[in-house]
Amino acid sequence: MLCCARTVLADDVAARRDALLKHELDWARFRHLVSVHRVTPLIQRNLSGAPPGLVPPDVARQLRDDYAEIVRNNLFLAAGLLRILGLFAASGIEAIPYKGPVLAESLYGSLLLRQFGDLDVLVRRREIHRAKELLLRNGFRVEWPEQPLTPAQEQAHIEGKYNYKMVRGDGKLPLELHWGVSPKYVSFPPDPYWLWRNLTDLRIAGHPVCSFTWERWLLVLCVHGANHCWNRLGWLCDVAELLRRFPDLDWKRVDQRARQFGIRRILDLGLLLAHDLLDAPVPADLHARAIGDQTARSLADEVVHRCANTRRYVPAVMEVPRFHLRARERLRDRRLYCRAAVEPSVHDYGVFSLPGPLSFLYYLLRPFRLFREYSLNPLWCGFKRRLGKQRV
Repeated sequence: MLCCARTVLADDVAARRDALLKHELDWARFRHLVSVHRVTPLIQRNLSGAPPGLVPPDVARQLRDDYAEIVRNNLFLAAGLLRILGLFAASGIEAIPYKGPVLAESLYGSLLLRQFGDLDVLVRRREIHRAKELLLRNGFRVEWPEQPLTPAQEQAHIEGKYNYKMVRGDGKLPLELHWGVSPKYVSFPPDPYWLWRNLTDLRIAGHPVCSFTWERWLLVLCVHGANHCWNRLGWLCDVAELLRRFPDLDWKRVDQRARQFGIRRILDLGLLLAHDLLDAPVPADLHARAIGDQTARSLADEVVHRCANTRRYVPAVMEVPRFHLRARERLRDRRLYCRAAVEPSVHDYGVFSLPGPLSFLYYLLRPFRLFREYSLNPLWCGFKRRLGKQRV
């Protein structure tokens, strides 16, 4: 999977792929990993170029079928994105397409080589209510937060989180409406309007759209991956393809911004994983710095171990916050993380319905909700699995 999860195979990588294909592989496990990590287009393309007879016909056929479905979905979503951007433009709302089709065309060279399941659009925080209402008037509905929020709860959601999950009325066009790229506990960027400065022009299916510079994209992608504990290889492919396609980044500026925002270790972790797993070109001094950071190396080892697991990733109690805290090098960022992490969220509002005067109790109830979600629920699911095996 690592050999094939890239747009171009160098001769030595192609030789390594062919040598691996001559071994007896667990193809069911391989296909499951490819599906979990959302890299089907790259895998299908690079396995189709292998010598005849090395890929079982049924595996090749299933990969082709999976790829065909992804192609249809990608083209449908890209067309939907252009309509949404046109809707915003007509209403005077500036919007940036985030991830999805814009990265597919700009980094992978084709809408068909990056797998994505929804659309992401970023608007300015001051425009979020207008943008949301515009979408609601045009046939979309909010899927998350699931429950209605009071004005105070909605304001807390906007200050603490970074998106609404929406979908068109027919359920066929999922959209995340963003006003940021990370939650409050990540605190990136400290100034939310930093993302809107010095925008550049890109294209989606020939249509011009505004976007970040590639130095800025690198930081955004590394923060996004670290926020999700890098549990999907597809996100790491984005970083690797950016480094391959734009090797002449302004690395001094990248490093200055990472140090200024307190995300140097997050950057180092992304670069370390992209280099060591996907052979991405990383400046020697930055790679040496990442290797010299024992915590970054330890986090990278955790990611590699987790990516090789075929089971659905269910974090243990405190696993995610522990990863996040270790990924930050500054004490003040860890303090901010802990302070923001205890603030109630829409998940708490959905579990406990309290009247306004008692809303302070959400702070006391939140630890019990988290304990149930990350400790009791996984234990109960594990018990049911063991009980089912015993009955069989």
